[in-house]
Amino acid sequence: MLQVVAEGTPAFEELLERGDALLREGRFAEAEECFRRAQDTGKDHFILANGLGVLAYHRGRYREAEKLLRKAVRLNPEYAEGWNNLGAVYVAQGKLSDARASFAHALRLFPDLRDAQENYLFMCEKMKVRFPSLSLCMIAKNEEANLPRVLSSVCGLVDEIILVDTGSSDQTREIARSFGARVYDFPWCDDFAAARNEALRHATGEWILVLDADDEVDKAEFLRLKALLGVTDCTGFMLPIRSPLDREDRNVMTNYLVRVFRNDPRIRFRRRVHETVEGAILSMGGKIFRLTTVAILHHGYREAKKVAEKVDQRNFRLLLLALKENPKDPDILAYLGRSYLFRGEQKKARALFEKVLRLSKGFGFSTLSVHLDLAFMEGMEGNTAKALEYLARVEEHDPYLPDLWYVYGKVYERAGEWEKALESFEKVLTVDATKSTSLMVFFRVDFADLHVALAQCAAMVGDEEKAERYARKAFEHCPEDPGVLNNLAVALIRRGRAEEAEEYLERALRLDPGNGTILGNLLQLLVEEGKIDKAKSYLVRLRESLG
Repeated sequence: MLQVVAEGTPAFEELLERGDALLREGRFAEAEECFRRAQDTGKDHFILANGLGVLAYHRGRYREAEKLLRKAVRLNPEYAEGWNNLGAVYVAQGKLSDARASFAHALRLFPDLRDAQENYLFMCEKMKVRFPSLSLCMIAKNEEANLPRVLSSVCGLVDEIILVDTGSSDQTREIARSFGARVYDFPWCDDFAAARNEALRHATGEWILVLDADDEVDKAEFLRLKALLGVTDCTGFMLPIRSPLDREDRNVMTNYLVRVFRNDPRIRFRRRVHETVEGAILSMGGKIFRLTTVAILHHGYREAKKVAEKVDQRNFRLLLLALKENPKDPDILAYLGRSYLFRGEQKKARALFEKVLRLSKGFGFSTLSVHLDLAFMEGMEGNTAKALEYLARVEEHDPYLPDLWYVYGKVYERAGEWEKALESFEKVLTVDATKSTSLMVFFRVDFADLHVALAQCAAMVGDEEKAERYARKAFEHCPEDPGVLNNLAVALIRRGRAEEAEEYLERALRLDPGNGTILGNLLQLLVEEGKIDKAKSYLVRLRESLG
């Protein structure tokens, strides 16, 4: 028999979704109304049982909450959040062993559930549960300036520190030993994997943590991770490594690498440069999980341009050696192509990128990165259609990657398609990057350039409010850039704020006295404002500067 739904009556699924969203916002009365209406349909669902169970818990009705949450995980045994909520009910009833088991089960199902991480850590500390032993393994050379920071950040978290020194001439070894590290010398042989594997060889912990000397960790986050290691069936964890690309932390790149893994002799780093353990773990049938809730802060790229030149000089030679050893490794070819692109050798870069696409199986990070590079190159050469083909393939695999939308914006901007460029650039700011599956996020995006482009595109489509807003953001990134100051002034003029615009144009002209565009804008503004004498004084200064 067909059920007739009155017009305007929300469907069962819609009521569940709305109720769940209200519950997360803490709007319990409204959430309960949605859940009760869903219940009146006579249908069952784990979200419904969970929602009613959480409401009962918050009202102190623990037996009712337990019954409902047991029903939720019975309806969906893979529902990690339901197991976590059930654990909270057990805690409220003093059933600590049941609570710990429930939190542990939630983490086995979904290790990245932050609430379950915190709850399980709380139970472990309360019940004095031993965490698995963790060995920190590092390689270093002349890192006396960085070592105290990274080693201080892991105090109390790791059970031993192994440092392999590859030829320091400063106090690296002595500083490491002062933190209790065991230090081993290893002659540098142009092979990062070999040096890292030497450190792994000396580790005795159940798990291994790999850090660089210019890394830093958050103790609270890593305590949650250490507790998690005792219940997981994973072999390794891929962690987000956040790398500020400037001193103001305005541009922050995130890349994901396996930095925590079981101490197993089969797990060793591969490749002499851009070395990883992912391949070794997967080849032994191990499970890798990508965490977002436990991050590593990497300080090494704060002087991004200077570091990029230094890293390129070091890695370029190693990449050439690695290519001789394995000429069909798509990752090495992609990295080498990027080096050629960095050096301005576009033909060599393009040839390597196209080779990557011929050799790659599937759509991994190297393939994705190469598609973005080729799209950008084609777009800047005016081949818009070809560029969009490359970008469409990336979008098909990872629509949440902000870098994709940044390149889309650059391609449309170059083609003069201002509305599409504006829409694409705005997506960089609004897309949920935590849903991206890429191994790197925000690795192409320059936020200063992004906001300059946003301001220009908004101006071109006649959206004066956005043009001013984005021009102000560009100014925050580049307060001493004459072009940015000029653009902000133009946006303000269009918004009728002449006095403020005048100040920015004068400031821009002080930074770049010979800039004709800025001077022309300032003179026009002064004339329109009736400030003829002031305009004349600027003309006199211009003649004097020209000689």
